[in-house]
Order: sequence, then structure tokens, then C-alpha cells
Amino acid sequence: MNIGKTLSILLLSIFLLGVIDATRDLKDLRKDHSRLVVSSKDVDFADSYVPVPLPDVNTKRQTNGVTIYQTSLWFTKFWFVNEELVFGLTATGGTIWRSVNSMLSWNTTNLVINRTDAMFDFHPKPTDHSTILALGSTESAWLTNDAGLTWSVFYTQPVQNVRWHPTSNTIAALATSRGRSTGALVISTDTGRTWKTTPTSNVRGFAWCGSALCLIADINSNSASGGGPRRFIRSTDNGQTWTTILDFIVETFLHHSEFIFVLTNAQETGQPALYVSKDDGATFSQAFLPAQVPYIQAEQVLDYSEAAIWLALPPSDIKPMRIGGGSIYNSDSEGLRYVNVLDNVLTYRNWWDFDAIRSMEGAYLANVIENAQSTQESPNFEVSPIISSYFTFDNGGTWRRITYEDNSTYVNLYGVTTWLGIGGFQGEFYSDANSIGLVIGTGNLGEHLDVSGSNVSTFMSRDGGRTFFKIWNASTVYEYADHGGILVMSESDWTTTISYSLNEGLTWNALNLPTRARVHQIFSISSTAKHVVILAVTASGNVVYWGIDFSQIHQNPCTADDYEPWTPHNECVLGRQTTYLRRKRSATCYNDKYWNHTQSSVNCNCTADDYECDFNYFRAYQGGPCINYWSAPEIPCGPDGKRVVSQGYRRVAGDTCVNDLPNYAPKIETCNPSGGTTAAGQHSGQVYGTHGTPGWAVALIIVIVFVLLIVALVGGVVLGARSERLRHMFPFLGRFQPRSNHYDTQLPIDEVEVE
Repeated sequence: MNIGKTLSILLLSIFLLGVIDATRDLKDLRKDHSRLVVSSKDVDFADSYVPVPLPDVNTKRQTNGVTIYQTSLWFTKFWFVNEELVFGLTATGGTIWRSVNSMLSWNTTNLVINRTDAMFDFHPKPTDHSTILALGSTESAWLTNDAGLTWSVFYTQPVQNVRWHPTSNTIAALATSRGRSTGALVISTDTGRTWKTTPTSNVRGFAWCGSALCLIADINSNSASGGGPRRFIRSTDNGQTWTTILDFIVETFLHHSEFIFVLTNAQETGQPALYVSKDDGATFSQAFLPAQVPYIQAEQVLDYSEAAIWLALPPSDIKPMRIGGGSIYNSDSEGLRYVNVLDNVLTYRNWWDFDAIRSMEGAYLANVIENAQSTQESPNFEVSPIISSYFTFDNGGTWRRITYEDNSTYVNLYGVTTWLGIGGFQGEFYSDANSIGLVIGTGNLGEHLDVSGSNVSTFMSRDGGRTFFKIWNASTVYEYADHGGILVMSESDWTTTISYSLNEGLTWNALNLPTRARVHQIFSISSTAKHVVILAVTASGNVVYWGIDFSQIHQNPCTADDYEPWTPHNECVLGRQTTYLRRKRSATCYNDKYWNHTQSSVNCNCTADDYECDFNYFRAYQGGPCINYWSAPEIPCGPDGKRVVSQGYRRVAGDTCVNDLPNYAPKIETCNPSGGTTAAGQHSGQVYGTHGTPGWAVALIIVIVFVLLIVALVGGVVLGARSERLRHMFPFLGRFQPRSNHYDTQLPIDEVEVE
């Protein structure tokens, strides 16, 4: 193989990884529609080819009711503002291009940037997407009030990041940059026209927590590079005054939906501690997990759609860049008490083969390494992982193998780790919130997943992942459109056609492409839209984007007669039986863009399936009873003389069943309130926040310290022998210090990393 050919293959590999990362980010946005319409998200493509210019920037042709748009522009980066407005950066020059029809056609703007600036990003106002702030690592930041058609400079100093107030039409905050990414926090109350510096310095990262500002800052540090202890502080008056919420050194700050996670580090144990808030950062309680939390990143919060957090933790001994089997934990509704729901889930470089079936409640797919221990102990990948695919329909209570439609064998599907080489760049299992009951994936039939990628087919499910049928005898890439009423697919090889289905995979139609190409990705900004975008590389080395518009392929919109009710497996899930309304497979019509899929939801009587093991309990085998596996401290007595005692079970978070089972629901016992603490201590031992320390607690601490001093003078030898016990009894006497000098601060939507 000559050097030129080797270099071409290497560049194509880099390009592919960029493409996969791009559409993975886009699909993450589509998991929660609200995240898409309030934020921009950059999509990076590696610089791999120099495109050959085509005659026109935008061209189109129509065939059999389908319109194909083509652009001669080769984009290396996209930013998705909403379902229609997209910005793009080309491979040559720094001009920003703009599309207002979901990437079908493009026009230039007057915004020119340094195309090598990896930090450049767009920040639309949540309440009005025509107003957008744009900034990068240079000393200029721009503002538009006409959705990106024209731009003007609004700030001329280095900026670290900017965020709009989530509900105000006029307020925004930005962090200036000096030294090692630290600076001050600056506020605008007039839509970016003027800015006022707040009394803060050494800012490491910030976010709007509801209407409050949450900030990670180096406290008591006057150096340009910071270096002081990082604290979590909060302001409720747009940054004029600040309150320290967590007086611990913060390693990670992560904001997901209604939850805020802060990871700190304890001096006396040398282990990190996880704190959780559900009141926009005003107060925090310590979370309890059966395992150590060495670090937490956005990729590890796998799901939060069912009133609970699904948190993934890698094995403590896993080496960087290694394949491993991690554990999945599910929280209670407060995000505080976690129980293990699945072990040995395939993870690689903190990507996890685990995903929700987005159109259903309580349903998930996961890939499990059956020989995880021996795989992790193999220093040079001598032992190949044995991988099997599982699903659950009861929020992780029971996991089953995925079966083929005739129940003759198992179906095993590739997850997101395939884009890192597990199985060789196949399509991952993929569902969509608007495509009811549909799941598509590539894989193979048999006992286990073929990690060599040599026998790949494409499978589809219409019953939410319980059974799959084969739709293509090859590896493909695919996408949903029109609420699943249109499916688009292409083989992962050189081709002159793509295929589309109008009846959920029952039959397929061929569509000729403008030229022979290898299709690398098919994606849609919104699955409710009626078009997709295809990214491909032609035989001559051109990178091309084709917009495929299906909006004229049907003549009429759907009516009530075109829909049918569907209840997943006719079972109760999360304590209720939900019936969805989806288009009949034979209907030839378009779904309404804003069609409501849920027809009815009726609560069921509670059964054992509505409960999971409580914290500190586990099942020795699937379906077995929940067993206590270590001695938990006595539950404190409430001020009303009662306490809640677990029987080893708890209601699944988000479950709405009625008539609790007596042997599963917690028991209420009477107790002596004078001898115990308040019930709040049951979860965290102490609540940290703006409420401060109660006066009686301060007095109690003073008395205890005084007594300890007296005892130390009288019997130092005896007291020293029991010091470990005292430290356990009085954890508030401890101090906290950082584990390392590296901090990874991740914030909502535009995840920000700081050094």
C-alpha cells in the first residue's frame, strides 16, 4: 500500500469519527425537544478532503414526488439553533453560512471568523431565536437581532462563555477570560448592549440555575491564574451578592434537567462525594451509592426522563482507553439514593451501550459483557468481549434477551461504542420519541454479538424492542422522519441509490442519488419533519450534502381514521397502562407536525413489578427477594414521633400504581423524637445551602467541642484509642481537599470544560 493511499484512509477515518460525533450530538438534542429549541450545539467534522467546486451553491431536482437538494459547499462544522435555523462553517475561509430551511439550501452572512477557532459557538436567546450571541477564543464577540442575517460586535475582550437568562427577554451573563481560563462574571440587562462587572473573580464555570446564577470560582485567590479552592456559590440578584452553598472543593459541576450534581472530595477518606440539588442549587444533599464515584461526566448521566437518574459508573480498576463492563444505577425521585440495576454494561472511552427506547416509558436497551472480568484483565486485548443485548420494560426491574420475531433465536445489536471500533462502524440501536414503538439497529442473530462485524444485518422492532424482524441483509445507516411515517436507509458501502419506506419497514422504495457515493450518515434535525440530510463522499473525493424532501410524496394529511391505538404488550408500566395513538401501517398520509401521541393513561393496582430494591438492599438473583447486605445506621425519628422504616423495597420513581402492597411499602413506626434527629437526616446526614446552620446546631457543636477538650485533658490515651469512632460520629469536624489539580466542570446544554 503506497503512502498516499494510507494517508487517504487515515484522513477518512478521522472524518468518520467527526461525522459520528456530529450526529450523536444531534440525536442527543432530539431526545429532549426542549433542549433543541433553546440551545445551539456544535457539530465538528474533521478536515479530510479538499472539495472540487460545483457549478452552483444550491441546486435541486425532483423525482417521483421527492426533491433532492444539493450544495457545493463543504462544511466542516454545524451549529443547530432550532429545527429550521442552522449555521455552517466551510472548509475554506471563515465565512459563516446560514440555512433557514433545515439545511436544504444556504446563504452567506457578514460574519467571518477564524476557522481554526475550536471554541467558537452560537448562543440563541431562549425566548427569541432571532437574537443570538456568538463568540470564540478571540477578543471579539458578535450579536445579531435578525436570526444571523447581519452581525455586529458587542464585546471586545476575551470571553470564556456566555449564557442567556432562561426566561428573561433582556438578561444575559458572560465570563471574561484571563490567565488559565479564569476571569470575572459580567451581566447585561439590555439584551447585550451594555455590560456590568459583578463582584466576582477567578470564575471557572457558571450556569443559570432557574432564575439564580450558579458559579464555580476560586475563592481567596488574587493570582491571574486562580489556584484557590473552588467553591459552589450562588446569586439570586443577577450577581450583585453571592452566597457560598457548598464550602467544599468542587471537582465537577453538572446540570441535567431538574437535577444539579456537584462532585467534591473528602480529605479524611480521600474519596469524592456526590451532592445533588433539586431546588436550583439553593440546597444540596449528599447522594448515597453502593459504589465509589471516581468521577462524573455528562456521558455518565444516561437518562433522566422517568423522574429518576440513571447513572453509569465505570469499574474502579479500568484503564484509560480500555473496554470494560460498568454498572448502571437508578436513583429514587430525589436523585439521592441509588441502587444497582445492571452490571457489566459495555463501556469504552466513557461511551456506554445503553439507551432508552425514547417513545415509551420505562423501556431501555443495553449491551452486557458476559466475560467482563477476563476482558478487563487482558492487558493487550487477548480476550475478546462476549457481548449480548438485553432490554427492560419495567424500568430496570427485569432484563431479558432480545428475540427474533419467530422466537427462534436472539437478536444482538451494536450500540454507540461501534463508532469507536467495537464491531467496526455499524449503525447503533436507535429509537426516537416521536416514532412510537419503533427501534432500528444493526447486528446479528445468534447467542452473542459478532464483534468482528463480518455478518451484519439491519433489524427493526415495532413493539418497542421486544421482538425484531430483519429489514436488510447488510449494514446500513438510517433515520426517522414524519413521526416514523418515513424511514430512510442506505447501505454502508458504495451505492447509487438510497431506500425509503412509507409503511414502517414493510416495503422499501429506491431513490437514485445524483452520483455514486458512500453514504456515511443520514440525519434529521427533527423527526417530525418530512425531510432528511445525507452526508456522503463521492467516488471523486468530494464531500457532499444532499437534502431529501418527502413533503410532496403524499397527497393528504392524516385523519382520525388513519390512526390506531397501541398499548405496549398490553401491560402496566410504571404503574399505569398507557395507550398511544400511531398511524396505521397501511395509511398513505402525513402526520401533523405537532401530533400528540398519547391517547390515554390509566393507573393500575400495585404489583411486585412496581417496586425495586431500596438502598442498601439487593437481589441475589433476578426476581428474588431484596436482601440487606450491610448494616445501615438507625433511621432517625421524626419530630412527630414517627419514622419510616424500609422493608427492603421502594416504589419505582415515577410509578403511579394505586393500593400499595403491605409487604413492599415502607412501614411507619412510632419512636421517641427526643432521642433522634429530624427525618431530613435520613437522606443525607446534613443539608447544605442558603438556610445556614441552625442556632441549636451551632450551640451543640460548641458544647461537644468543649466536652471533648475536657475529656482530652483527663484521658488523652483513652480518647486517642477511639479517635476513629469519634471521626465517624462527628463527620462535620472533617475538612475537604482536592484529589488533583484537574477539574472538569460541565454545565447544562453547552457543556463547558475548564482546567
